[in-house]
Amino acid sequence: MGKLKMTNYANYKKFVSIALTLCIVFSILSVNMVVAAEPGFVAETITLQPGSTARDINFNWYSDQTDNAASTVQIAKKVDMINGNFPEDKAITVYGTVGDASAGKSYHKAGVTGLEPNTQYVYRVSNDATTYSKIYTFKTGGTDDFQFIAVGDPQLTTGNQDSDSIHSADRTTTTRAGWANTLDLISQYFPDVSFMAGTGDQIDTSNSEIQYTYYFEPNCLSSLPVAPVVGNHEGTAGNFGWHFNVPNETPGSAFGNYWYTYNNALFVVLNTSPSPSASTINNYISAFDATLKAATEANPDVSWIFVQHHKSTASPASHQTDSDVLVWTPEIEALMDKYNVDFVLAGHDHIYSRSWFIQDHAKVEDVDYSANSVTNPQGTLYITMSTGSGLKYYDFRTSAPASPAWVTSIEGLYYEAATPFSGTLTGKPWYTNIGIQYKVPQFTVIDVTANSVTFNTYRTDTMESFDTYTVIKSAPAVVTLSGVADIVVGNDADYIVSVSGVDKLATVTLKFEVDGAYFNGKSFTGLNGFEVLGGVEWTSLGNDVWMGRVVLVNLNGGISSTGALDIFEMVFASNSNLLGTAEIRLVDAVLSGYDNADKAVYIDSLIVNNLVQTTIGQYFSVYDVNRDGVVDQLDLTVAQMFFMAKEGDANWATAKRADVNGDGRIDIEDLILILKNIVW
Repeated sequence: MGKLKMTNYANYKKFVSIALTLCIVFSILSVNMVVAAEPGFVAETITLQPGSTARDINFNWYSDQTDNAASTVQIAKKVDMINGNFPEDKAITVYGTVGDASAGKSYHKAGVTGLEPNTQYVYRVSNDATTYSKIYTFKTGGTDDFQFIAVGDPQLTTGNQDSDSIHSADRTTTTRAGWANTLDLISQYFPDVSFMAGTGDQIDTSNSEIQYTYYFEPNCLSSLPVAPVVGNHEGTAGNFGWHFNVPNETPGSAFGNYWYTYNNALFVVLNTSPSPSASTINNYISAFDATLKAATEANPDVSWIFVQHHKSTASPASHQTDSDVLVWTPEIEALMDKYNVDFVLAGHDHIYSRSWFIQDHAKVEDVDYSANSVTNPQGTLYITMSTGSGLKYYDFRTSAPASPAWVTSIEGLYYEAATPFSGTLTGKPWYTNIGIQYKVPQFTVIDVTANSVTFNTYRTDTMESFDTYTVIKSAPAVVTLSGVADIVVGNDADYIVSVSGVDKLATVTLKFEVDGAYFNGKSFTGLNGFEVLGGVEWTSLGNDVWMGRVVLVNLNGGISSTGALDIFEMVFASNSNLLGTAEIRLVDAVLSGYDNADKAVYIDSLIVNNLVQTTIGQYFSVYDVNRDGVVDQLDLTVAQMFFMAKEGDANWATAKRADVNGDGRIDIEDLILILKNIVW
């Protein structure tokens, strides 16, 4: 919690008030124009959207239908400008699409890919590839950490904010002014944000062009990419699609389901504006599932997954018991679990709330909720955004839903008994951790790094951060299976499971598959302070393959290790008369330990080697490199393939068979020894 410091904040408010007044006066003179007219083409409601990646950007603007021959963007590096002139000789030109929009207007769409990171760009647009607009600017972000803004429900109207809305005395009370003020503050305090993520209801009336004009009016929106969401106030009207140019929209589904990435984060946007019933919900969920599937399959290595949608399923305010929200809730939560979504950003209820971590439609208990940060939590965090303009606010719901059937069949326990909540409620929904209704426009600043995401939510009247929360993902522990490469038939085969990068590791659950045709289990032993709990549970998978499950425990407060630590040894006896290649496969490893408060926590893990193949033979000469029972030219050929390999190389597990003199490298001495022992 804290307040941003700025010199002479009161003077700043007066300055912004004067600037806003002038902006409104000029806007009234030309209400549909977003940019001041200059010689040439004047673009209306110009906006940027994220492309597929942080190196891509999409453009969208309006023009008169009488002047819509093309959609053209010229873009260049700002450093190439001379005396304020657009560097046309160094610019690239891209061509897009044009179509009919609202009465008398056309929409224009284009996109640019392959931009350089941390670079200031200038651009201009045209509807005929000849006459261009004024020059606009934007800056690409870096390749690592980034910051973005989340804003809920601007819901621009031509009228006033909520009568209870808190705003500066020297500001007008319209939603237009409230929205302009929010964007002014974002530009002033957070000039380096990479983009703005919405949660729907950009406007109040689905087909109102004047409301869209007010939405795009702040000058920063020609430089700040916006990732919009379809809200119920956009509905099914075509205006949303005419005004925004979103990437990767799911084909064949309702509009507004799309995805984009920014560095190590994936953002999936879903359209929850409809009001489904139990009989129609599957149509929407199938579309959402297709979008999430396409997004996660295209980006399997991201560190974080965000979902943006409109109708919050974890709000403590009025809409929580709407019939459509009740239908959405279990289906949305199931999808978030299925795709391991980290965060959900939603709106609709014009209130701020942050949930517990939720998984399987229940509060995740193994989290220290008393702190303002958490490491490696399970489940999904749901954040409900308040309004960005001050249009209206919803109060906390003060009673349980009227329908007993809903309470028992969908949500279970609704209120926590007698829990004080913001001074007005004697109970709260089971999913709510924090809920705040200040009745003031708000926005959230989100900082993303390789292993952390931090949320800071601000109220615009004081610029105080009233909720700060950080989620940390530590680097996954590494689990490795190793074992003997070959044995003489009848002898034992030894295998080791080791871990590295663990802190206070206390419990390990392993699952492994064994080729029962070749092996019989002999002994299973915990190592380095770990003990086997209750033995190995065996399950037949058919075809002589067996699944073993074992639980290892450390009863001394957990073990920490940055390097490889052996924790489990398996010894198998080979059958006395069967030759061939046996396999041991590590299928799963679940690790848990203790945090700094000695509370149980899940430890993320990664299995880097899950298969060991062991050749079982009658007798192996050290010079029989390929283990075919005879020393011949093939062994020399195999050794030559690994010539100059040495211990520590990535392929050493295979290459070391050619190290016949055991000195840790494959060199000319090994080749000579093999040559001397070849049976000609």
